[in-house]
Amino acid sequence: MPPSESEKQIQEAQSHLGTIIRDLYNQMATTYEDHLRDDCQYTLPATVAKLLAPIAKTHTNFLELAVGPGNIGKAIAEAGIDLRLTGADFSENMLRMIDCPLYHSRIQLDATHPMPFEDNTFDGALFILLMEHITDPLLVFQQVYPVIRRGGLLLFTFMPSQSENVEMLEHESTLISHPREMVHRELASAGFTLLKEYPLDTYIHGDEWRVHNLILALKE
Repeated sequence: MPPSESEKQIQEAQSHLGTIIRDLYNQMATTYEDHLRDDCQYTLPATVAKLLAPIAKTHTNFLELAVGPGNIGKAIAEAGIDLRLTGADFSENMLRMIDCPLYHSRIQLDATHPMPFEDNTFDGALFILLMEHITDPLLVFQQVYPVIRRGGLLLFTFMPSQSENVEMLEHESTLISHPREMVHRELASAGFTLLKEYPLDTYIHGDEWRVHNLILALKE
């Protein structure tokens, strides 16, 4: 079935935004990790590692989307957790910055497009801070679903909006927030079951903390 006009508009908007995001992160790749740590007080990688510790006993092979310079993998390694990670990012320069032995492979891809992996390849998928650059979460959920095995896990963050609408946070910003109900609905529509949800102060933007919700979901 061909996409509807509404679906075409969403895809076109995401394509335009994706080009902006790729160029932005290519430009800031060499300073991005220091910026998050020093300017934004970003501590979410350690939180993700703590949540993954018990999961890693049964789920060891993960796809990480929007991997950036690999700060999540570094936190996992520092916590003594042995995972096999495939790092994927829209930015080729970010992929070049990865320096962590847990990443067995790296690949440049658009998370809203079909992925070059066999079905049921991974025990789970991570995407931290990806959704704030995605117009419609379903675009990602649908692409991730086939490559995760049944019983596999999804761990991701999104920025909850203060209204019932998808919101661009500020003028000419690339930061997007989504209604919780929309994320929950589209997660279920893609075939995932929500297990847990945690609201977290994620990083400082300007003079205030940005709150993201961290979700753990299951492919049944």
